[in-house]
Amino acid sequence: MVRISSQQGLKKKFVLALLVAGLLPGIVALFATYLYSKKILTQSIGVNFQEIASAVAKKVEIIINHDIEDAQTLALSPAIRKTLETVLHGKGEGFQSERKGRVQSVLENPAADQFRALERQRKGELEYNNILIADPKGRVVAALRSPEQTFYSETVWFQSSFHKGEGANFVSNLYFDEGRKNYFYDVAVPIWDEKGEEVNGVLKMGIPRDKLLKAILEVRVGKTGHAMLVSSLGNPLICPILPPTDHLINEGLMKQISQPQSSWGVADDDGHGGTDSIVGFAPIAFKRPLDALSLDQNNWYAFIRQHPSESFAPVYSLLTKVGILGFGLVFVISSLGYLVGKQIVKPILLLKERAQAIGQASYSLATQDVQHLNSHHFGERIEVKSSDEIQELAQAFNQMSLALEESLHTIKKQQKELVVKNELASIGQLLAGLTHDLKNPLGIIRSSAQILNDKKEPAKVKKEVGRYIIEEVDRLTYRINDFLRFARPRPPDNKPVHLEKIIERSLWQWAAQGEDYGKIKLIKEISFSLPMVNVDPEHLLEALFNLLNNAREVMPEGGTVTLRVCQNQEGLLEISIQDTGEGIATEDMGKIFDPFFTTKEYGIGLGLTNVKRLIEDNGGRIIVQSQKDQGTTFTILFPPCHETEGVKDDSSQVAHY
Repeated sequence: MVRISSQQGLKKKFVLALLVAGLLPGIVALFATYLYSKKILTQSIGVNFQEIASAVAKKVEIIINHDIEDAQTLALSPAIRKTLETVLHGKGEGFQSERKGRVQSVLENPAADQFRALERQRKGELEYNNILIADPKGRVVAALRSPEQTFYSETVWFQSSFHKGEGANFVSNLYFDEGRKNYFYDVAVPIWDEKGEEVNGVLKMGIPRDKLLKAILEVRVGKTGHAMLVSSLGNPLICPILPPTDHLINEGLMKQISQPQSSWGVADDDGHGGTDSIVGFAPIAFKRPLDALSLDQNNWYAFIRQHPSESFAPVYSLLTKVGILGFGLVFVISSLGYLVGKQIVKPILLLKERAQAIGQASYSLATQDVQHLNSHHFGERIEVKSSDEIQELAQAFNQMSLALEESLHTIKKQQKELVVKNELASIGQLLAGLTHDLKNPLGIIRSSAQILNDKKEPAKVKKEVGRYIIEEVDRLTYRINDFLRFARPRPPDNKPVHLEKIIERSLWQWAAQGEDYGKIKLIKEISFSLPMVNVDPEHLLEALFNLLNNAREVMPEGGTVTLRVCQNQEGLLEISIQDTGEGIATEDMGKIFDPFFTTKEYGIGLGLTNVKRLIEDNGGRIIVQSQKDQGTTFTILFPPCHETEGVKDDSSQVAHY
């Protein structure tokens, strides 16, 4: 009873099936978890960002409303009203009035004093760009600092706040003051008379953005999340990451932000290099009505964003933990499955291996001598005790193996009988060929000898008859040599040689065979400085002579033989012999190297068989190309011999025959 060590293919498939069964649902579950977790997290973060944006918008609104209230309170100040009334009802004209013999500047009046007192009160907290009041004609009446111009009647802030005498609140967009190196926004309010019925002037305050900046900067969401203040044109007014002039909010994101109510969404581009980012936004709504020209006729929005890698970090962390746990469980289950599967598939693997062994032995019936096959490959039995279908399969397998063993014995017996028959048939075929090739030349030699013995025959006839005898003897010698080479092949004695020398000797021997050599035109194309080849020179000489002799035999009326020797593109040495004979029939191309195959009226069909064997025994190969009525080309290929330094060329030792 044998136990052949089994391959692991079936066990691997079994374990792989367990892995797939465990991994596939795990991957699907992991992907579903990712989608669900991302959806829930996106919803949660979005709502949170919306609330933060609403809170920021509320802070900005409170700051602006407070600034408007401060301006309105200041406009009700008695000092401001007194200064304005002095200008309006005094003897002077607007910008100047006489007092105690000197010109009172806009910087030296009760209103200007009030402005300076206010700035001193808020020193360290606010540093105004300027505070000034203008009369109904837009002329400056009082100012904290020297005004840039005398008349402001054509400015937006004056026209909006004066509002044709009806009065309105105005807030400008943020602007950068080069002199003070800071961003400001203007708040302008009307100055009413004591009855509140008529607008006597306009108060404008240039307020730094510091309080707005603080409200934006104090909002941080993780490491990358922050708040922004943007206008409806897509201009960032306040951004803690990038200067306002360095980037713009893209049109798609701006459309998403420009909503009348606070909300959140997922932005393709958040304006800071993030893609698929969660953003929250809310409009800045002012309780106190503003003139239509306020904020450059735009709206302000609070905008919250965070880089998506940080936003979804909890999802990725959860997936990592779940993945490690899930794959760990799959590994444990697969390990247990491997141990269980090993016991389940062991008898199946044993059956498979025994079937492979029998299959290999059966294949050898076609590739080896049946007499050398061992019958124990078929006669071995396997034993499986599983009390199931596998045990029944093993029993059927044993019966098949026994039947194959009996069949092998029958095949061996029949093969012995067939070999004897084939050997007798081959000997008969060989003898028939030899008898035919020997009988005709011997008859010619006998007739020629009788003519030579006849003294009455002239010398010219006897000379011609002598030539016939020599040709027939050469032919007999050639046929006998073919038979001897086929019957008793000599192993090659390889050595480095030059092809040119062997080719010259083969041509010399070929030329010495009969007078019809003169009918054939020989063309030689031999490259110079060819590397040496490692062959048996005598074998190569015999092969070349046979091919040249065949070329002559297929051109009895004469023709052209082209002999080429070169090194091809693959580095192989190439010898080609081309004739202009009648060519080889297509149906015979696959049989020309078979023993005893010939299309000639004489010969035993061993010439090309010996040529092919001689070439291949020396490490080369032979290729034949032929076209009917156009000729045949035999090409011999040999690898070059590179290790030739200090090696003597032994091609001169080739035997002549």
